[in-house]
Amino acid sequence: MKTKGMYLNTSNAGLNLTETLKKTPVELPKLYPQLATNSLVNDYFTPNAFQAYIVCIDNMETFVKNLSNTEQNNNGTKIEILNRYLKYLEFAKSINNLEVERLGGNITEEQETTSLKKIVDQFTTSK
Repeated sequence: MKTKGMYLNTSNAGLNLTETLKKTPVELPKLYPQLATNSLVNDYFTPNAFQAYIVCIDNMETFVKNLSNTEQNNNGTKIEILNRYLKYLEFAKSINNLEVERLGGNITEEQETTSLKKIVDQFTTSK
């Protein structure tokens, strides 16, 4: 919501995205960087979900770094980076939702693996 509202809507309104990014830099959601070292995540995430999640975080960190270098990117490049960041964020949220469903007993690990594969396939074909 913050990325869409603060950055993309600002840009769509014709305002300078570089100035907005200087005043309020893009950050990863505070919960995400800590999940990789959280013992509960390590114990309960399935290996496939954990691997997909790590890919998401690594890529989102790269996008945040690219956006923090606001002087070197033009407005179109920044918007493209923000849109790619949002795709990875949605992907990470989908993985988390599957894990919550499995841990809550609503789906089996096999169903989760099948759903995760579909999500990964959709994500990689929509890049």
